[in-house]
Amino acid sequence: MPLVTQAVAVNTTATQLFPFAAASGGAKRISVTNAGPNPIHIGAAGVTTSNGFKIAAGGSFSLSPGIINGPIFAIAETALQVSPADTRVMVEVSD
Repeated sequence: MPLVTQAVAVNTTATQLFPFAAASGGAKRISVTNAGPNPIHIGAAGVTTSNGFKIAAGGSFSLSPGIINGPIFAIAETALQVSPADTRVMVEVSD
């Protein structure tokens, strides 16, 4: 299965990780890895550090596209997160 990957600079403003089209276009799995030094939080538009799903520094999280109904955003707890793009997104797509 082909993989689509991208590096994203996540800071203290909610940042879209990838458009919904990438998730719904035959994707089998979506993984988000926090390669930065501080926690990030993922969620829908308007995500904050109070309401998002926390991914610790060095942590990863995988989502099934069947539960995604819109774009996924991320926000960092501190501006020191970006160096320059410490969040990795991988989408496994169908052949």
